[in-house]
Amino acid sequence: MVDNSGLNPYLYFATRLVFTKLSDNSYTSSLEKDEMGNVNADIYFSFEDGVLKQKNQEKVDMNGEILPMEMLGLTNSTGGWIGFGDACMEFAPCDFDMTTLPEGTEVKQMSFCSNLLSCLNGMGCKDARLLDCAEVEDVFYIANPLDVEGSWIKGDIDRNQGTVTFKSQYVGTYKGTHQWFVPTAYTTQFDLWDEEENYGVSYRDYRLIDSYVCRYENGSLISDESLHQSFVISRSSTEVSASGVYADIIVKPYLPKATTPARPIIVDFEENNGLWGELRFALGHLDSGNVYVNGEELSYVIYADGSATPFEFTTNDYWEIPENMSEIPTDYQHKNDFVVNGPFHTIFWYEEWQYAGVQAIHRFNGEEHRSDIVWTNSEVTGIRQTACDQSRFNGKYLDHGRLVIIRNEEKYSMDGLRRK
Repeated sequence: MVDNSGLNPYLYFATRLVFTKLSDNSYTSSLEKDEMGNVNADIYFSFEDGVLKQKNQEKVDMNGEILPMEMLGLTNSTGGWIGFGDACMEFAPCDFDMTTLPEGTEVKQMSFCSNLLSCLNGMGCKDARLLDCAEVEDVFYIANPLDVEGSWIKGDIDRNQGTVTFKSQYVGTYKGTHQWFVPTAYTTQFDLWDEEENYGVSYRDYRLIDSYVCRYENGSLISDESLHQSFVISRSSTEVSASGVYADIIVKPYLPKATTPARPIIVDFEENNGLWGELRFALGHLDSGNVYVNGEELSYVIYADGSATPFEFTTNDYWEIPENMSEIPTDYQHKNDFVVNGPFHTIFWYEEWQYAGVQAIHRFNGEEHRSDIVWTNSEVTGIRQTACDQSRFNGKYLDHGRLVIIRNEEKYSMDGLRRK
């Protein structure tokens, strides 16, 4: 393989490597050479009953870590291992059965909502999209959320109990690997990186469970959020090796209409550091009933310091916006001041705000509906700010592709370093 992303091409080779102990606590994989310096580069496989299997399946116990004696690894042109490889390989015919829709099944686009995690503070945020679904007799079908054509996940409807139950099942291949739907339960963890600054991230741990069970109501599937279930597409049927994770799913019929958008969720608010401040919030593509809303119909406004008038972002301070804007399309972004990652938004601001509010707007067929205004200093969010006594930001410009910020006649880079 040749990597041409840099100034010069970089070559990689698939090479036989063997376990090499460097010390009691360190090891690597390297070329095997004889006394004359000749490299033993041959790696052998057996082929029997349609199964291709690497002959050397020997493993080494290195302080409790089980490692392969022989691997097919990636090396540079001098034979140095670059850290990637496969070992104990076995290639067998695929005899897994995929779920298929009965002939003549009517497929409908439905709203598929799931619960995402803000890694900054562990808050859950819902987002929604459209997904093909079908119901045939006592089986509910959901298209693979990874958008694999012809891949379906089926659940059994119990109309007496009012439930739909999804069991582990094979769903085909995705990006060259076999995939399974696996039901899981999650717990939210916090990993502290810096105890003095109390800086860390939140993440979810997943474990396999027997089944994913939803409440079934008039063709809708509603997860019990207290169960902390996750609808997971995994590269393994026996462990969680996730390609896609969708927690606490809600599947409902979708009909385009004017509706009240879901309330934004404040994730974080950082006061002005003398150059800029940051406002982070979540705004999913859904209404207050957890049903999908087209992102082109959604927008939001920002209120500063309790003002009754939306804040206007001007081209003087926000140099990439095409015109002065008080209402921002929900998916609008650019790399410096408005950053969007799914439903999560980050806005960099340059004023003396002590707190701010966010309101979502939905417009459809001439009707307008607005969510409540959610404030960063609300007790509900748990976010606190201190008053800012910084003087107003002066301006910014691009210098050979680099952002330069000017404050009190001093120049700064985007990360706050003073420039000459």
